[in-house]
Amino acid sequence: MRCVVLAAGCGSRLGRGRSKLLEPVCGVALVEQLIATTARVGIDDFFVVTGYQAERVEAFVADLALRRGLRVTSHRNDAWPAGNGTSALRARDLVDDEFLLVMGDHVFDEQILRRLLEQRIEPGSVVVAADLRVGADGIAIDDDATKLLLEGERVCEIGKDIGPYNAYDTGAFLCTPGIFEALAASTASGDGTLSGGVQRLAHRGLVRAFDIGDAHWVDVDTAADARRARAHLRAGLSKPEDGLVSRLLNRRISGRVVTPLLLRLWPTITANQVSVLGFAFALLAAGCFLADWPVVAGAIVALTSILDGSDGEIARLKQLRSPFGAYLDAVVDRYADTAMLAAATVYAWRAGGGWAAVVGGVAAGAGNLMVSYTSARSVVDLDYRYRGRWLAAGRGRDLRLFVLSVAAIVTPVVPMAVSGALLLIALLTNGVAAARLVLSWRLSRPWSLAGTQAIVFDLDGTVADTMPFLTDLAVELLSRYELMPGDARSRYLGTVGIDFAGQLEELLPGHPLNGEVAAEFERRKRAGLLRCRVFADVTHTLALLRGAGVRRFLCSSTTRELVAAYLDEHGLDAAFDDYAGFEPGCSKDRQVELLAERHGLSRDRVLFVGDSPRDAELLRRTGVHFVGVHRLFPADHFRHRGLQSVDDLAALTRLWH
Repeated sequence: MRCVVLAAGCGSRLGRGRSKLLEPVCGVALVEQLIATTARVGIDDFFVVTGYQAERVEAFVADLALRRGLRVTSHRNDAWPAGNGTSALRARDLVDDEFLLVMGDHVFDEQILRRLLEQRIEPGSVVVAADLRVGADGIAIDDDATKLLLEGERVCEIGKDIGPYNAYDTGAFLCTPGIFEALAASTASGDGTLSGGVQRLAHRGLVRAFDIGDAHWVDVDTAADARRARAHLRAGLSKPEDGLVSRLLNRRISGRVVTPLLLRLWPTITANQVSVLGFAFALLAAGCFLADWPVVAGAIVALTSILDGSDGEIARLKQLRSPFGAYLDAVVDRYADTAMLAAATVYAWRAGGGWAAVVGGVAAGAGNLMVSYTSARSVVDLDYRYRGRWLAAGRGRDLRLFVLSVAAIVTPVVPMAVSGALLLIALLTNGVAAARLVLSWRLSRPWSLAGTQAIVFDLDGTVADTMPFLTDLAVELLSRYELMPGDARSRYLGTVGIDFAGQLEELLPGHPLNGEVAAEFERRKRAGLLRCRVFADVTHTLALLRGAGVRRFLCSSTTRELVAAYLDEHGLDAAFDDYAGFEPGCSKDRQVELLAERHGLSRDRVLFVGDSPRDAELLRRTGVHFVGVHRLFPADHFRHRGLQSVDDLAALTRLWH
């Protein structure tokens, strides 16, 4: 698919005297931010329509195409003052199929464009990415923004000055060539805006909107918009695997001071260059340890840790993330850590730490390497990335460098601090490696039914084929929140495993409709659930387990009363030894605990079988084992979370060794 970028406007409200498309936002020009984001969703063929200061913009995008390896061609629109619709018309002879049309002065979250490209589109029609958060707290939209009036998904009106409206046009469209006929007619009538052409299609029922949900976008028209764009981009610099020191200290310094300073002093700097710069500072810190300057060494270790965040921040801001960049960063970090720990060990030994310092230093160096090595081998050998507060891949370096830095700085007061820091780092790193080894051993061993006292089955989606009914019902009810069906479906499925009221609070916390919608869901669920069939593999599997002496139980995010009614309706009363159901304060994890207590079961000999990885998260603290079944999610969905899964319930019997 091709992308048409409208980049002809002058940006007079920004007041910089140059094309605002070249305005840097976090060190990257607006038009480059846009093209780089769009390229990340799979598009590499761009038509940029220029106008104001066309020569400068065209020279910039030509250089951009070479730097990023993209096909970017410029097409000049001398009639650009007449409206952005005339710029869009310049693409009439350039595209002959569906294409993406975006405003060049907008900053988009990648997910907006990715989801827009996934939308269905009818011949001759247009799909617009719409923001339905009109009047919502914390949503700052300029009064000059283009508004939409929607009826369901259909766009009825579009424009800057329409009367009633309930959504904003975000400036991203999925189009068919039918847009050009409408733009030509609109321009001929004196309206050269893109909205004028889209309005003509809307009056014919050919414009549909999709809700971007909580995704972010900024139309950069003013200095205030530019500040909002910078703030949003910087807010996204942190990573899920950031440790405590990174979140509370390093990111605040790197994101607000170091990274902006590097971009200002060296606008063309790359993430790989920052990685090498961090390595150079690590060597400098090692040299200071060897020169018996521990306080200076500690300060430089802290700066090295901060720079470890800046390389990733620059990669994300400039959208230059690459597999090689991640590889290079990991390699130089290991060399940097080894140099600093080795030099710190020499310093600690000379400062009177003796052999304890040497042993601690060697163990710290080995453990530091093993943390990285086990992360890599788990992906290669187990197809699994470690997760959790302490074991997650990518965590821990910030804490280790913080410990070494603080210890070095306080040596004038506590002479043996560096020796203690090396011992602590040795304990942390080797402890993580040992815990990962145990976890990997457990993951590599298939669960065996031999010795299993009981299996607890989830009702919805595992025993009862209820998920199509419940999903359709949830999507219908979520439309009351003005969510588009596709968005509502993905949000619902992303939170299955808990009761619907809990899902609503997780998806739309504190929304005034939550109580009413949850009540209606339960009422209609009660009416329709009993009609849902039992999966074909359930009865035979339960009979085999019964014959093998394995006790069978049932739990659910459905109420106990409705579970009882379902079992009675489908003749499953005798197939289970006991069952539980949802009530306030009694989610699935508590239900499993109650069943185990009631029947004297040892939790480490209980297996839970469910259709969602969310069930495994809920049950982790109970100590029971989990096996997923591929009803709703494929095998990869479980495997990448380190969870064992089977194709169907009949496959459970093949786990018996």
